[in-house]
Amino acid sequence: MKKFLLFLAMLVWAFVGAQDGGLDTSFGNNGVVQTDIDGNRDLGISITQQMDGRLLVAGQFNIQGQEFPSIARFNLNGSIDPSFGNNGVAVFNRTGYEYEYYRKVLSQSDGKIVANGIFSVTANYQFVINRFLTDGSIDTSFGNNGELIVFPEQIATGEMTLLNDDSLLVVGRIFENGISKIGLKKYLSDGTLDTSFGNNGVVITAIGDESSAQKVLITRDNKIVVLAGMEDNGEQSQVLLRYLLNGTVDSSFGNNGLVNILNEPDFSSQNIAIYEDGKILVHSSFVDWYNERINNLIFRFLPDGSFDTSFSSNGYLNPNRGNLSIRKVEIQPNQRLLIFGELTNFLEGGGPFFIKRYHLGGHLDTSFNFITNSYDNFVADMLIQQDGKITCLANTAWYNGQEDIILERHFNTPLSVSEFDYDSLKIYPNPSSGIFTIERELFSENTPFQITDITGKIIVLGELTEKQSQINLTAAQSGVYFLKTSNSVFRLLKN
Repeated sequence: MKKFLLFLAMLVWAFVGAQDGGLDTSFGNNGVVQTDIDGNRDLGISITQQMDGRLLVAGQFNIQGQEFPSIARFNLNGSIDPSFGNNGVAVFNRTGYEYEYYRKVLSQSDGKIVANGIFSVTANYQFVINRFLTDGSIDTSFGNNGELIVFPEQIATGEMTLLNDDSLLVVGRIFENGISKIGLKKYLSDGTLDTSFGNNGVVITAIGDESSAQKVLITRDNKIVVLAGMEDNGEQSQVLLRYLLNGTVDSSFGNNGLVNILNEPDFSSQNIAIYEDGKILVHSSFVDWYNERINNLIFRFLPDGSFDTSFSSNGYLNPNRGNLSIRKVEIQPNQRLLIFGELTNFLEGGGPFFIKRYHLGGHLDTSFNFITNSYDNFVADMLIQQDGKITCLANTAWYNGQEDIILERHFNTPLSVSEFDYDSLKIYPNPSSGIFTIERELFSENTPFQITDITGKIIVLGELTEKQSQINLTAAQSGVYFLKTSNSVFRLLKN
């Protein structure tokens, strides 16, 4: 009888431990990894995943008393990868880079790593990109010995993103006659300007008296969406702009490519995300320091730029947490929304991780029960892994001693392999050694599809022309791929 009760207890524990939103206890110490790089202050800002599954964390790490922009690589179980850089850490330790940090890290399809920061290498703050080889050494073939200065004049905001062909799109600001204007630059994978984009690789857009780009994303049909700030007659506001892939303004969006974001007073837009059909999600917030309250609003625009009143409650989603500092909003491949951030302690700063998941219509997904072991952390970033699990990045609080890197991994059930039966479409076997069968219960017309890798690079284009079709990925590398139709996304696991 005791053995039976023990078995039941273990069964219940296994179920609870693997629940949607629960901690993945196979990662680190019961789902949590705390890393001290060299016995001093470590600051992790951005996280991404490479094709082989390993994790990259970029920021600034203090090594032997020196602080430079740095990247650490972790194995999928949370241990440091000692084969990368120097004992798991790559550093860009050139003169002028002291005390700087990376703001974003991305991995190209060949394993090379690009990271950017806004550095005061000269008297001005400049938008700089560095590239590393797969082993963590500086890629001297990129830009000027691994350094690419994108926007050389005084810059405060900007962002980079990777395209399917590993080219880089970067947004920020460019000055003309002393006036700040929205700037876009597109670079080939080797770090040279793509002269087919805009005017010899550069696009400049002037709105208001002054303007500057803040965020950039690419839609499924390869259109460029930019979040930008502007000032006109002393009034500050924010806008969305959309461009075609060649850099021309997409006049089908809003008013000749521009949509004004009508924020509430004192609110500013911080984050954007893109749905598969081209809808654009915007997160805006306002910190009321007097009343110690953070006000958040999330809303959505349709692909033509009009406001989407069908989203959540009359077009607005309010997470209703007065101390929620949102760091990121992201759309999963199944089109559910993740809101990620920190429940901030207004007295000292820092707080536990926070994640909520919402259905496509903007309503709370009550099946997601987020559990965290974090408390006094300064939350930084979030990653949806290739297997659908969620890895959260933070740093321990300065008031508890030297800061360490915190990684916490969670289950995310709707992206599991077993859930592939959407819209009367089934995929089997999955995982597969290369041949996937696609079966539709109701076949009425041909359905275009594409298969991409985790970087978004298109591997296969075609049409599903039968009730039962086969897709051959035998020649592809083992890993995770995405089958995308007009209204659905499915994960394919290639052995």
